Amino acid sequence: MTDVEDTGVTTATPSPPVDPRLAKAGVGMVLSHWAAQIPDTPAIRSPEGDRTFAELNANANRLVRALRRRGVRTGDAVALLCSNRPEFVETVQATQRAGLRLTPVNCHLTGDAAAYILADCEATAVVARGLGCALVFGCASRPASTSSNSVGMSPASVRPV
Repeated sequence: MTDVEDTGVTTATPSPPVDPRLAKAGVGMVLSHWAAQIPDTPAIRSPEGDRTFAELNANANRLVRALRRRGVRTGDAVALLCSNRPEFVETVQATQRAGLRLTPVNCHLTGDAAAYILADCEATAVVARGLGCALVFGCASRPASTSSNSVGMSPASVRPV
């Protein structure tokens, strides 16, 4: 009997050795490594827009800077209201890089349900795409605290509003 017959699982091909620089990088900096190594290679392909590793890295950096300018600090909570699109990945990368706690909020929720999650996760900032801002800030009966910030996202890039 072979190992495959015993376990029903095949073993994968051994991984190539890990670049020592990558092994030392924090979780949030892995993207930066790949942006330097293969900048023009597509990292995301999406009907809403493609991103190369360099573009994804630059947009994540831009978002971190926008959040920092608005007073968001390491360990703070950030809520994300966004559908499945490149900006979702950019925000995940940015929050990992900045050491922030991320709470994704389903963009199909009612305003009241989204407001409950925002209050519960203690978000100091909300990153939203498109009509999500109107949903959270226009319809919620329990709006986020007055100290919360909003950073808007456009399909082409992440820019503060």
